[in-house]
Amino acid sequence: MSVIATTEAVVLTKIDFRETSKIANLYTREFGRIPVIVKGAKTSNSKIGRVIDVLNLVNAVIYNKPGREVQLLSGADLQQFYPSIKSDYDKIKYASAVIELINRLLPENEPSHRIFAGTKKILQNFETLSEKPYLIFARYFLFFIEEIGYELQVNVCSECSGVISGENIAGMDYARGMVCMDCSKKHLSFVPFDRELFRLLECLKYGKKAVVYNHRMVQAILSHFENYLKYHVSSFSGLNSLHKF
Repeated sequence: MSVIATTEAVVLTKIDFRETSKIANLYTREFGRIPVIVKGAKTSNSKIGRVIDVLNLVNAVIYNKPGREVQLLSGADLQQFYPSIKSDYDKIKYASAVIELINRLLPENEPSHRIFAGTKKILQNFETLSEKPYLIFARYFLFFIEEIGYELQVNVCSECSGVISGENIAGMDYARGMVCMDCSKKHLSFVPFDRELFRLLECLKYGKKAVVYNHRMVQAILSHFENYLKYHVSSFSGLNSLHKF
C-alpha cells in the first residue's frame, strides 16, 4: 500500500535523470537508504532541486510504494546545509567517507535509527567542533562497524577471552579482532599495537577524550578498520574517499 511520509534525510548522491529530473540517493530515518526521483530538479526555478544537494539534511516528503525500485520525492525542506563542512577540504574528505560507508555497506530499505542518529551527529560535529575531522571520523567508523554487526572487543582477547590492557599490549588479527600477545603467536596476520595506539583505540571505543594522538596514529587506526572490514565483507575494498583526496 502506498503511503506519503515525511522523514528526515541526508542527501548522499544525486545524478541527472532524463531532461529535467534527478535521481537522489537519500539516507532516511524511517526507510533507511532509498533512491528517489526528484522531478523538475534540473530546471532553473526548482526549489526542491536546490534543496536536494549532497550532504544536506532535509525533511523529505516521500510517496513510498513498497516494491518500487525508485520512490517519488514530492517535497523537501532544508534543515541544515553544513557550510563549514563544504568550505573545508579535510571536512569534505571525511564527510565523503561517511557517505561512502552508508552507500556501500547499508542495504536499501533497512532503517536503523541508531545509525541515522550517529550520522546526523557526526555531520553536526564536523560542522561545529574544533576537534580534528579525522578523529571525529575515526569514532564514527568504529561505531558504524559495530552497528552493522562486526563489533571489536577492545579489552578482551577474541581468542582466549583474557583481559587486554595498556600493560598487556595486544594487537589485531583481521579475522578475529583484538588478540593478546600470548595468542598472537597463533595468528600469522597479527598486527601489533604499541601502547599509544592501543590507548587511542580505547578512547574511540569508550567515548573518552583522546589526549595523546596525531595524524599518523589515527590514519593507522583507520587503515586497521578498513582491513578488518575487508576481511569480513567480501564486497568492501576500502574507502576511496580516504585515498583520493
